[in-house]
Amino acid sequence: MKEQTQTVDTAARSEYASEAATFRHGFRRYLRDLGDADQWRSARFGNAESVFEHDADRMYRLYADGWSRFGWPEWAGGFGGTQEHRMAYFDELTRARLPQPLQHQSLERFLPTLIEHAPDLAAVYLPQYLRGTEWWSTNAADWPACGDPTTLAISALAAGRDNVILRGPQTWSYIGPNPTQLMLLAKTEHGAASMFLVSAAAPGSAIRRVPAAGGRPDIVEVTVNHLRVAGSRVIGDVGAGLSVMQRISLAPRGLGCYADLSKLLFDLGLLREAMATHGSSQGQRQRFAQVYVDVVSAQALASETIRAEAPQLPGGADVETILLRQVRQRVSDLILDVGRSHIIRGTNAGGESLGSARADWWYSRAADAAHPARRQPHVGLDGHSSRKVQQP
Repeated sequence: MKEQTQTVDTAARSEYASEAATFRHGFRRYLRDLGDADQWRSARFGNAESVFEHDADRMYRLYADGWSRFGWPEWAGGFGGTQEHRMAYFDELTRARLPQPLQHQSLERFLPTLIEHAPDLAAVYLPQYLRGTEWWSTNAADWPACGDPTTLAISALAAGRDNVILRGPQTWSYIGPNPTQLMLLAKTEHGAASMFLVSAAAPGSAIRRVPAAGGRPDIVEVTVNHLRVAGSRVIGDVGAGLSVMQRISLAPRGLGCYADLSKLLFDLGLLREAMATHGSSQGQRQRFAQVYVDVVSAQALASETIRAEAPQLPGGADVETILLRQVRQRVSDLILDVGRSHIIRGTNAGGESLGSARADWWYSRAADAAHPARRQPHVGLDGHSSRKVQQP
């Protein structure tokens, strides 16, 4: 198929932007005719950084062909449209059995906040993120759960006209490649806080790779101290960092949650193929059916949140995020149960595929164990559109 037929042309662009359903069908055709789809599906990696390098190439291709730009504002490098377009984007990747690029995990977390609170910065960085050239890290582990900025490790001090110095020090770790930008919340005068977007290459930041428990070099350690930052790099108003923090904290709801659930459906698709090829017990097949229904139901709830904000549970926890944590754990447990002999007793003959399987299971469990949503009330599903909150 010729490249011209894969790229969104000018005539179709307006129609796609105005009709999410039309965009969905166009993107479906594009993925169906993608010449290297099999290579995308079968790619295996020895560490997290290799995953991001591969996915950055995919992000660039999807951006260059125009498909990942729908659902984002035109003034920030998008083609217009709504969140419905981004829902369709994730749906069609899953339908085509293509893994979504991991950059979307942070894209949906940070960029909507940047669009809302710092449009000038969004106009610069959204196109770069969509092209796959950006990956950000934050000092989110230090963000005050009680809303008290005085507990923050980093302070922002005025340093001449329209400049501040961020003093720490602070060190944190995360999984992924070296970051290009750091989103930092710092305490300011009068008990307030401000959010800053800082280049990871700026003097005052240090980055090093740390091997994970399994030996894979997946962990990046970031240390910041005494960074000089221009006032134009403040996200939102000076002193309004807590409201920006709250906006980012809501990202796992709605589209962020929807994208994560789409990934779980993709994982279940791979598991179904493995069960059909290698066999499974009746109990495993019954569990698969129940887990699949749970994931689809949770995704339906997330889609409702996108279209109309849903009420939160007491204490600030929302139904969709809690359901995401619960079904992610069920999916990872089912994958371990079905592939136990391969994941636990497999040898080096399994290569990068075995290493990826072990890492995916471990990281999903580690994230769930550390997440405060595990201490929230259990949420049960009754159909795909109702909510029942059950105390543990």
